[in-house]
Amino acid sequence: MSRLSGKFVLVALFAMFLFLVTACGETSESSSSNEEPTEETPSSEETADEEEEVSVDFPKSPINLNVGFAAGGGTDVLARAMVELAQPYIPNNQNIVVVNQPGAGGVLALGEIMNQTPDGYNIVISPSGPMTLTPHFGDTPYKDLEGFTPIINLTTDSYFLAVNGSSDIDSFDDLVEFAKENQLDFGTAGARGVSTVAMQSIAMELGVDFIEVPFEGNAPARAALMGDHVDAVHSVESDLLPYLESGELKPILYFGFEKHPNFPDVPSVTDLGFPAFTNSFFVTGPKDLPTDIRDVIHDIFKAAMEDPAAEETFEKIMATPDYRDADGLGELLQSKFDVNKEVVEASGLAEE
Repeated sequence: MSRLSGKFVLVALFAMFLFLVTACGETSESSSSNEEPTEETPSSEETADEEEEVSVDFPKSPINLNVGFAAGGGTDVLARAMVELAQPYIPNNQNIVVVNQPGAGGVLALGEIMNQTPDGYNIVISPSGPMTLTPHFGDTPYKDLEGFTPIINLTTDSYFLAVNGSSDIDSFDDLVEFAKENQLDFGTAGARGVSTVAMQSIAMELGVDFIEVPFEGNAPARAALMGDHVDAVHSVESDLLPYLESGELKPILYFGFEKHPNFPDVPSVTDLGFPAFTNSFFVTGPKDLPTDIRDVIHDIFKAAMEDPAAEETFEKIMATPDYRDADGLGELLQSKFDVNKEVVEASGLAEE
């Protein structure tokens, strides 16, 4: 083979190599180009989910927000404040209507919600006690949390033990001495709730008698104290703070983990070696509430909590915001349920 023909063969081979490389590259690019739309195009399942999300048309009529206590109490005040904040965020220009169903320390409203159709039009706002504590006394239509769908947690606060502003009782020591010499009647928002356990655990520890007088909510319990029909009241701080600050009522003991910032001279239960008690206020619905409807309700109240006027509103009603989504609320309630079961069993209160 001549030198020239040899060069020709080399050139031809090189050209063929370039052709093959280019062809492969184009094939790869073409393949990639064809695959990209496939990656960006959602699957039929994802499309169906998105269409379902978009298609939920809720609410089409007013939503009933049930309150298990009388009008004017802490839960009722929080409910009405949240409804006012939530109004701009309710789809279809609908409304949320507060419905008071006082009875059995909040248990009545929770029991009623269990029997409602899970369509989102009947929900309940409640403190955690009636759901996570009262069942351990065995007198509730629900024995666990399975009958409910957690939606959103709104606030968490604690309790005060207070007496009338004109009372001769000025301290916790005074109150204990009074209880030793007299029968100390204390009002609560309902029987066998957090107030029951909190007060009776102290009474058993000190060997004194505290006689519970249950009412249908914090407001009537507070009114009874102001009318001198009971010696003291154990109630959530959001309900009592305005009256404590005005001097109409007198704080004796705070049930939080630390002293209350507004009353640094009032001892907390932990200062005296007793357990602290907190109460979470939340919104829940009946079992099997569809997730998309649950999420709409959650988003309404979450938007209300984030509204520019929310901070001032919470300060006005003296509530401490504590947002938790549905999953977080479910975990919180289950934890409280389990702890309260241990407390009640250890105290022997369930046997009374």
